Amino acid sequence: MAHQHVAGKHPRSNARWSPLPYHLPSWAIRFGAHLDRELQFQHWIAISTKNSFVRGDHLYPAHYALLYFTKGAPSHFKRPKVNPPACRHCGQLVKDYGGYRRIIEEKRLNLSDFWDDLSPVRHRNRKYLTTNELPSLLFERVIEISGSRDLLYVDPFAGSGSGVIAAARAGLRFQACDFIEKNCLIICERLDELKTRQSREGR
Repeated sequence: MAHQHVAGKHPRSNARWSPLPYHLPSWAIRFGAHLDRELQFQHWIAISTKNSFVRGDHLYPAHYALLYFTKGAPSHFKRPKVNPPACRHCGQLVKDYGGYRRIIEEKRLNLSDFWDDLSPVRHRNRKYLTTNELPSLLFERVIEISGSRDLLYVDPFAGSGSGVIAAARAGLRFQACDFIEKNCLIICERLDELKTRQSREGR
């Protein structure tokens, strides 16, 4: 996903906005250096990838970088909670957590800046594009962290529209496009499906 970006508010000169570029570390560091001239750095979120193929004379990049910058102080910030890792066979927690186990089970874990529970959508029966897609959970987390109802979500490389759908579900306004016309049609279809589903549910 060489050109996948997620953005928050519309970047008008007198408005707060939060660009969140998503890319390989080698490109993210360049984006970060450019954005850091005008904006305030908040987070470098490492999103683990599941492959380990040989990559020339370099170590294979085991994560993508999701950078979080803001213009001024964030207008909204929320720290999501996540379930502690559990064994898929027995259901028991993978880590011991010492005397805090009961607290962890009750209150869950604070989301960190390393996300190792996300994978591209590769299964044909769950994807909209022939290429890999970013999981909806990634966008849902970004919006939960930095977005709030009625803010404007902007995605200039929207792909199959997972970010747009997450924004619509959260009550954000959105503007999105993609240079592939088929992707734009897919986004419109998904929005129609979402609208129909929400109408049936009385929302």
